[in-house]
Amino acid sequence: MHNNYYFIHRLSQHLDQLLKGWKIGACFSQAKDELIIGFFNNTREIYCRANLAPEVSTLSFPQDYARSKKNTVTLFQEILDHEIQQVECLDNERSFIIKLEQDYELLFKLHGSQANILLFQNGERVAIFRNNISKDQELTINDLRRPIDQSFERFKEVEGDYFKLFPTFGKYVKKWLIRENYEALNIEQQWKLIQIVIEQLENGDFFVRSVDNKAQFVLFDTEEGDLIYQGKDPIEAINAYYLQFSKTHWLERERGQNLKKIKQDIDKGYAYLANNEDKLEGLKNGISYQHIGDILMANLHAIEARSTQVTLHNFYTDEPLKIKLKKDLSPQHNAEQYYRKAKNQRLEIENIEQNIQRKMEELENLELAQLSIQGAESIKEIRKILKDHQLQNNAQKQNKKQVILPYNTFEFHGFDIWIGKNPKANDRLISQYAYKEDLWLHAKDVPGSHILIKQKSGQPFPTDVIEKAASWAAYYSKRKTDSLCPVSVTPRKYIRKTKDLEAGKVIIDREEVILVEPQKP
Repeated sequence: MHNNYYFIHRLSQHLDQLLKGWKIGACFSQAKDELIIGFFNNTREIYCRANLAPEVSTLSFPQDYARSKKNTVTLFQEILDHEIQQVECLDNERSFIIKLEQDYELLFKLHGSQANILLFQNGERVAIFRNNISKDQELTINDLRRPIDQSFERFKEVEGDYFKLFPTFGKYVKKWLIRENYEALNIEQQWKLIQIVIEQLENGDFFVRSVDNKAQFVLFDTEEGDLIYQGKDPIEAINAYYLQFSKTHWLERERGQNLKKIKQDIDKGYAYLANNEDKLEGLKNGISYQHIGDILMANLHAIEARSTQVTLHNFYTDEPLKIKLKKDLSPQHNAEQYYRKAKNQRLEIENIEQNIQRKMEELENLELAQLSIQGAESIKEIRKILKDHQLQNNAQKQNKKQVILPYNTFEFHGFDIWIGKNPKANDRLISQYAYKEDLWLHAKDVPGSHILIKQKSGQPFPTDVIEKAASWAAYYSKRKTDSLCPVSVTPRKYIRKTKDLEAGKVIIDREEVILVEPQKP
């Protein structure tokens, strides 16, 4: 419930009393989906750390924060050194606003996986932290204002259906009301229970607990697990929650990711062992090339010239043996061929045995690391285990081997559309990733991205798909600001690249030209 409306309401009231008259002194990000905002007055400072990753959305308020010297970027520069005038919670919404000088408003929208921070001035959006949330591109603060009539008269009208008046109560309140036999009570008794709930939510203690090794923040105490914090200070409460959450969530994520990778390596290792042990058994138990050479040498007189096959007595097993021969070689030379193969066969057996031994040692190392990580109590300990078992470097090498594609992918009406990233990437796109029947597009006579519409078997390219891809080709070219742009369209098979051409340039043997308005995907 750390993102519950009633907590956010009390937090914003506390921040309003604390920060009014302070200034925004810093605003930066140095980790994906994390924004740090520094508040300063003449004698004190406090920071807001907003973690807005989809899997975890929470605030915390450290007293100090060391900004990294690299891999950091300043954001929302417009409000730096601006004074805070008010902190306001939006009614019945998991959102609050920090109001600043010059009619700037910094909106904290704490909607779980859709959490975001947006900056407005005079009601117009100026900047947005997480640009990948499409609904926020048109969001206004008024869209989040949600006044609700929560009077007893309205409560009677909805016949005690509290969710219609108090949609932000949350699951813990629901559980408590069920335990209090809410549905069996008359309307006046139900209303009294609702007032008890509101009193607790608006004025009661906050509780942070550890339940099944997971952090839990509640306004209605569940009395489950270990109590970490109890009190009325919202900043102390959310900091206690974040600390406990960090100890468990990030530890379990680190543990889970590494155990998954190690298990994959162990499974691959045992599959490798099984395959090589079968191969080794076949080499050792089958007729060896050495024995075939011996049998041929003992029967040179019985082998006709230019034979391709001969059946001879195998004096090692006392059974007949069918042997393949090369007709252009004499019997003796055929025997010599088998002796040469025997030498390679022995080397192969030795090599397989060495590989099996090496893989068994590697698996033992992996299984020891697996057991150690399962019992680790901190991220630091997990990383030390990986280092001790020399697994971390291997994982990093695997990551470096990942192929970086030379194009960005889009989809329109079921067709995949690939857009080259730069001139060299354009060359790779058409030489390595394109099929001859894919449709190629490019803004005519100007530098720009190569675009492919990937062919779908048995389906022609629809006109609207071609026009859409052409508008993107126009946008990713030097003509992106033109009102209309000519775009070349042709199957990939009519595109040629010669060695003398610069990166990104091609020769077009046949084309159709269409006029389109440049559009961003």
